[in-house]
Amino acid sequence: MEIPVHNITAAEIAVAATQTITGAVEIDHQNKSAVHLTINVGAGTAACTIRDGIKAGQRLLLLVTTYTANNIQIADAGSEAGLGGRWYQPKAGHGLLVSWDGAQWNEIRRFTNLNTNSGSYAGSAGGDDNTNSGSTTGSAGGYGNTNSSPLCGSAGGNANTNSGSTSGSVGGTNNANSGSNAASVGGANNENSDANTGQVGGKYGLADQQFEFAHGGDRFTSTGDSQYRRFKCRREITPAAGGAVIGIDDTANGPVIPADSIWTFRAQIVGSTVDAALACSWSVEGCIKRIGNATTICTIQAVNIIHVDDVSIILTAVVDDATDCLNLTVTDADSAAGAYLFSATIIVEQITFT
Repeated sequence: MEIPVHNITAAEIAVAATQTITGAVEIDHQNKSAVHLTINVGAGTAACTIRDGIKAGQRLLLLVTTYTANNIQIADAGSEAGLGGRWYQPKAGHGLLVSWDGAQWNEIRRFTNLNTNSGSYAGSAGGDDNTNSGSTTGSAGGYGNTNSSPLCGSAGGNANTNSGSTSGSVGGTNNANSGSNAASVGGANNENSDANTGQVGGKYGLADQQFEFAHGGDRFTSTGDSQYRRFKCRREITPAAGGAVIGIDDTANGPVIPADSIWTFRAQIVGSTVDAALACSWSVEGCIKRIGNATTICTIQAVNIIHVDDVSIILTAVVDDATDCLNLTVTDADSAAGAYLFSATIIVEQITFT
């Protein structure tokens, strides 16, 4: 059966709180058993009311779709029975299928497509109420996710926010990825706020330092106050008597201990001269406490020397109270070996008590 289509334009509906659509639509209702209305009202129109001129005992199938987020009211011109007075507020592309059984309206189905793709080259595949406003962003399934920076994306999940460039989420709910290249997989209420951070599962985790992976086990009071953290450090240096730090992203600063927190940490370090002639390897464990701006080492276990080809190369774990960083420092009394490449992983268990 062919369903007649009547496109209602802004010219047919005055901009006002409620309007009645009559004329050709009413005539179609009286002479057809099925009608498809496409509502396309101008911006600023708060609502429109569809009323039919149904004959006594007539049965009707009515499909309503809309291109704008305006209220639609389905009502019988006489009694407004059934769905009369019920407001349906769709988003662009939504639809509503209702039937008139001769006495009242019956809602059959609501159609939800219903994502907003306003960024250039943005797109969506399934899902509902997702917003892709950054250029070249996209969503695949899910509900209520937001991708607002270039090249962001979401796959499934609910109410995740990807605002860092090239950030993304897979599943999960209410996760926030604001750092560039930040990502969340599953989990709930996690935050990845610096570049190249991420979390898988967990709840109320906070990854706020570069190249960090975190996992929260819910929270006492605030996000990140009971969590696991893993930091990746690397640096090319020529160790000397004064020492040099194996920091995050080839810098001289290790990870920062948050205020009013206690860390138990374990670090694994490996190094090699740039020509691979000499190698070194250590592990170290300890406990650090920071109260306000005062950071102290509670305990540092003796550094475990796994292997060193040059016995003058020494590793120590120190806290810089000026920067509140845990620094892995390498010294070489004679600097004879030249440049080294170092890589380190620091694993932390954290409690924050305010």
